[in-house]
This record gives sequence, structure tokens and C-alpha cells, in this order.
Amino acid sequence: MKKLHKLFFPGFASVLLLYLMLSPVLAEGETEPNAAAVATASDIILIVDALNANGGSETILLEEDITFPDNGYLRLSDGELTILGNGHALKSSIYLTGTAVLNLGSADYKATLTVSSSQSDFGVLDVTDTAVLNIYDGVTIKGGTSSGSTVISSAGCVAAHLQAAVTMYGGLMTDGRSAAVSGGIYLDGNAVFTMYDGKITLCEGVNGGAVGLSGGRPLGGSGAGMASFIMNGGIISDCKDYYRGGGAVCSFSDYSVKCIISGGTITGCSGESYGMGGALFLHSGSDSVFELNSGTITGNSGVYGGGVMLDEGNLTVADGFGLYGNTASLLGDDIYNNGGSLTLGQVKSDATLACGHKITGWFIDEDPRWSYQSCTGEDDCLVPFEHVGEQYAGNYCLKAAHGRLYTVIWKNFDDTVLETDTDVPEGSMPEYNGNEPVKPATPQYTYAFTGWTPTVSEVTGDVTYVAEYSETPNTFTVIWQIDDDTVLEIDEAVPYGTVPTYDGDEPTKAAAAKYSYTFAGWTPTVSEVTGDATYTAVFSETLNTYTVTWLNYDGTVLKADENVPYGTVPKYEGETPVKAATAEYTYTFSGWSQTLSEVTGDVSYKAVFSETPVEIPDEPEEPADEPEEPEEPADEPEEPEAIDEPLSPKTGDIRTAALWNLFIGVSAVSLGCIIFTVTVRKRRCAAKS
Repeated sequence: MKKLHKLFFPGFASVLLLYLMLSPVLAEGETEPNAAAVATASDIILIVDALNANGGSETILLEEDITFPDNGYLRLSDGELTILGNGHALKSSIYLTGTAVLNLGSADYKATLTVSSSQSDFGVLDVTDTAVLNIYDGVTIKGGTSSGSTVISSAGCVAAHLQAAVTMYGGLMTDGRSAAVSGGIYLDGNAVFTMYDGKITLCEGVNGGAVGLSGGRPLGGSGAGMASFIMNGGIISDCKDYYRGGGAVCSFSDYSVKCIISGGTITGCSGESYGMGGALFLHSGSDSVFELNSGTITGNSGVYGGGVMLDEGNLTVADGFGLYGNTASLLGDDIYNNGGSLTLGQVKSDATLACGHKITGWFIDEDPRWSYQSCTGEDDCLVPFEHVGEQYAGNYCLKAAHGRLYTVIWKNFDDTVLETDTDVPEGSMPEYNGNEPVKPATPQYTYAFTGWTPTVSEVTGDVTYVAEYSETPNTFTVIWQIDDDTVLEIDEAVPYGTVPTYDGDEPTKAAAAKYSYTFAGWTPTVSEVTGDATYTAVFSETLNTYTVTWLNYDGTVLKADENVPYGTVPKYEGETPVKAATAEYTYTFSGWSQTLSEVTGDVSYKAVFSETPVEIPDEPEEPADEPEEPEEPADEPEEPEAIDEPLSPKTGDIRTAALWNLFIGVSAVSLGCIIFTVTVRKRRCAAKS
């Protein structure tokens, strides 16, 4: 931050030169708005003097706590000045006149600034003419003690006159004291105080602990107008007034004023001594406007009207405005109407008294005072106000309260007590605060809580409510399947008690070698639905039959047995198969081509034969070669020598006869062998053919 030079030159030129020298030089990384750094009261005076002379706007940033000399002050009559505290304090009385605009803090700057008075017996700020004062978050206006001996010393923190406008966007106004009017802010003429946020607290006055309106003229002056207090938010708390209006007084003269509350809270304020209106004292000129639209006035106290005292004039309290829980030591805990005209809406529906009992309506609170304890059973202590919602003038005192207390019992369907509420105010709408009642589901129905019987209504006596339920038929899932867990159909949301139906194609089961299957129904037996169910198809089984064919060795069908049941061993019951003998063999049936076994399908058996060779007599051995012809002698035989007797058969030559006989025998045998051999060969050839 640029170091400020404390230079002083005579004349206007020196003022202008110093003003230019004080132009800000922001260090790198600073996030403050374009602001001139100031460290002394003289620095501020120079800037203010320049604004008064030339108008325009300027923002200053306090580098230190700055205190004006005793009884010194700052006067701004033109231009716009924004003061950023930077965590520091400014002790100076401030006068705003003309068209001046003073911003204490800004909407986007939160570092704190504390402003207090530098003059004894004087408030902090005085705003007049058409000047404007704006107060933001982070700003504290710490009031002083004002005797009220002069116009500008009439309030502990802020005084506004003529056409001045004060707006509180945030911040704090505190510790103001005034012996003349308000300890917080005072308004007269046409001055307007609008409160959006922030807080006014711990202020004391004699005509408005926090806010005071005197009417349409400046105090001690002349003229007409309508001073206005518009509260849209924020809090006024713990303020005191020793005459009227611990929170606000609107007004203490016969001039017209405007007091409209459309948000925020007034609480903890008190009217001491005379104590007329712990939170608000409303006194009206002919054109005054008093409206309580939304917000809360609670926890305040006074002598007459712990919340609001209407001393003439017209007041409208909207439905649901939080005017309750205040106390008055003599009459009217919440409202004391002293000759005014009141249009009163319904009480805040969710409000309760300090004892915890629910507020149900407006009751007369005068003599005797409202009381549900000492006056139980006595009608004169519990008198409802019968003019809610209409304009009603007169003198009467009211309290947002309740009538007699009763017991409300909440039961479940089976007479089980769910909740017992004692001390329930007459006229209140009872509430069940337990867990939502439940009724266990049955196989047939599921139950949903729908309310109570009888219908819940304002309490007029002890009452018991019983939970009611709607019932919804339960639905279930039905599965249709085959025994191999193949799902055929799923029927969802089938109501309890209905008989399910299968809507698909007739179930089938593939035939096996032993059986064929026919759909026969479902297991278990189809019946009314009482839960999720699975039905499995049931099939009847038929034993399969087959054909057994008996074949001869050459494929000739000997016999065909049809419809032979699966698993039976077939038996051949025909004639014994035969096979014709051959020259070499004879044949005998010996069985079948495969062992007879249980039937598992169509089958053929073929006859099998054993063969026996035909027996043939042994044949004589054939000579290796044809019998040799006897060798003829190479030469003619010699003529035998003549003997005495010639050798011839006839002559009985024994040797010659023997030779002839041998020749003849051998020849015969050879011829027989030849004939036999030829015969045998012919037979063999015939057999082979």
C-alpha cells in the first residue's frame, strides 16, 4: 500500500494536490475495490472536502483506527463516499446533508468497520435533506448517549430527517442511548428507514428502544410528511424503552407515519415503567399505515400489550403473522387495543407457548386474564375472540393461546396404543408424531395406512383415533415348467385366490428307448393362488414295443415278431431253421447270429449252422503209372531144345501152365483198377459240378 504523506498547503490548490496524491496505488494481489488509503482524520477531511466541492464518488480504505478530535465531526453534503474499514474503527460524528450518499462497507466487502461518535451527548450519524445512508455487513455503528437537547442529538445511533433515506442491508447498530427519542434510529419528516438484514440490539430510549418515528415534521421544526419504517428482514432484539415501544414507536405524535413489517423478528424487547407496547407502540394520525404482514414478534414484554399496543389508528395483522409468546404484566400479553381499529388474522399455525402447548386462536386477556391452569373449567378465563378476520374497533386485550386441555389417543387397528398426547389445547388440530402405523400383510392382502377414524379435527374433548388401512390383494408369480426345469410360461401378478391357467402349447416330452410320453397334467394340482407357485408338467408313460425278425442263413425271413415289449428277451417259436446238405457237408442249426438279449429297439437275428463233412469210403491207391506192358523179348525166343516131351498146357507142362495162370491174373487185376479209377473220377467231377 502506498505510504501516505501528510502534506499541508494553503488554499484550494493545496487541497486538490493532496487529494490527487492520495489516489490509491494497489499492491499486487490486493482484492479491495479501487480505494484511497487513509490513515488520519485529515486524510478523510481532504477527500470529503473535495467531494463537497466537486461531487463524484470516492472509496477510502482505513489503514489505521482513526479518531477525530473531541467534538470534531465529518460533514458530507455532496457526492458519494464509501468507507471500507479494513478491520479498523472510525470515531467521528458524521453529518450527511444535501444530496450526499454515504456507504458504510459494501455488498462485496466483508472486512469490519466500527463507527462511533466523537462528540459527547451526541449520536453517531445525522442524515437530513435528501441524503442517503447505506449500511452493509461487517459494519458496527456503536451508539453514544444522547440527551436530545438538539435536533441532531435525538438518537443514540442514527437520526434521519426530511427526505433522508437510511437502508440497512446488514451490519449492527448497538449500544445507543437517548433521553429524547430512540436509542437506535429516529425518523421524522418524510425520512424512510428500510431494514433488509442486520441487527439492532441493546439500545434504549424513551420513545422507541430501537426505532422511533415522531411524525411528519422534524423535531422542533415545521412541515408535513410521513416518516416510514419498513422492516423486510433482520432482527431487533433486547432493546428497552421507558415510556412506550421497547422495539419501535410509530409514532408518539399525532402526525401520520407508516410502519410496515414484512419480515424479520422483534424479540426480547421490553417496555419499562409505563411499558406501553413491549415490541411496538402504534399511535396514528389520520393517514397512518400499520401493517404486520409477515415476520415474528415474540418474547417481548411490557405493562400494557407485551407485543403490540395500538393507541388509535388502524392495524392489519395478516393470517399466520407470528405475534405470540409475549407477556404483559397488566393487560394483553400480545395485543392491547386502546381505541384503535384492528383487523386480526388467524394465529400462526405452528406456534406454541413457552409451556409447549400449541396455540389455537385468539383469546380475551384482560380481567380475568387468560389462564388454562387456574381457570380450568371456568369459561370466563378461556374466552375466544370472536372477531378474527374482520375489522373490529374498541378497547380489548388479546393473547394468542388455547382453550381447555384434553387427551388424544392414537391406536392401531388391533387396539394397540401408538401414542398418547396429553394437554392438547381445545380448538387445536391434534397431530400424530410417531412412526407411520403399519398393519402386517396377510397372504391375501397388503395394507397401506390411509388415515384415522374418526377424521382428525379440532379438539373439543378427549378423543381416540384408530388407524385405517387400504387393502390391496397380493399378487404372485406362477411358473409352468417341464421336469427338466425348462420354463414354459411365467405368469406374473396373479391375484391371490384366483386359479391360474396355462395358456401355452401343450407340453411335450421326447420319447426314450423304453417309453413314450403323453402330457397328463400338472404337479402339484393346480389350485387357488396363495403365494408364488411352480407347476411341473406330468406325463404318462407308455412302454415302447419293437419288431424282432428271425432270418435264415440266406436272409430268408423265417418269422417276424411284432409288438415285442421293451426289455423282454425274444423267443423264436417257429420251425427249426434248416440248410440243405452238400456233397461234402451236412448242416445242423446251432443258434443265432447274436446272443438273444432284452429288446431295446427293432432287431434281427440270423440262423447259424454247424457243418458236418460227408463220409466217403477209402479209395484204393492208384498205381503211379499205367501197368507196364510186359517186355517183349528182343529177339524171337529160341526154340527150346527138343526134349523128350514138348512143354504145352495140353501136355501138362507144369511150369508153362503156371506162367500162363500168372499172366492172366495180373492182366485181370490191372484192368479192374483202370475201370475203378475211371468210375471214381467221373463221380467226383459230377459232385463238383
